[in-house]
Amino acid sequence: MGLFDSIMGEQAGGSPTKQASHSQQGGIFSAAQMLSGNSGASFDQMQSLISIVSSFTRSSLKEKRDSEGDNQRQSLVNQFSGTLPNPLAVRALFTLPQVQQIVEVASQKTGLPEDTIQSLLPAVLPLVLNLLQTGSETDNPEDGNSVLSSFLDADGMVMLILLTL
Repeated sequence: MGLFDSIMGEQAGGSPTKQASHSQQGGIFSAAQMLSGNSGASFDQMQSLISIVSSFTRSSLKEKRDSEGDNQRQSLVNQFSGTLPNPLAVRALFTLPQVQQIVEVASQKTGLPEDTIQSLLPAVLPLVLNLLQTGSETDNPEDGNSVLSSFLDADGMVMLILLTL
């Protein structure tokens, strides 16, 4: 099952025990649109940036899962997901060299200046984590997350924003 199916299907959006809701998904979409407008980035550039951040997030969360266990990765998603910028999220998931690599790769692929990407990263990362949180149980968010598991176990690069729009 693909990530989109996990979010929109019975594992998340169709299940009353999961956190995914139309308002949560709408909030993620609205925040992405606002970031695009405020930064001067086109919607296509923002989609690419979110996709790149998603890919790096996946690698980081896989490392956290492998070194610290499933609870740590879920805890990070729960703690830092949202629609508001959070520089602490960036520091919790990425090292300084990883941040520089994200900025360089994103600048090359999106055409956006590195300083713009650097300023957008604390806002984009919580959106990606918010999307990943949609598979968490409503009553007990630490009890597994079908969307996060699908994301981490999927092969290839995942373009989260394209899957949700």
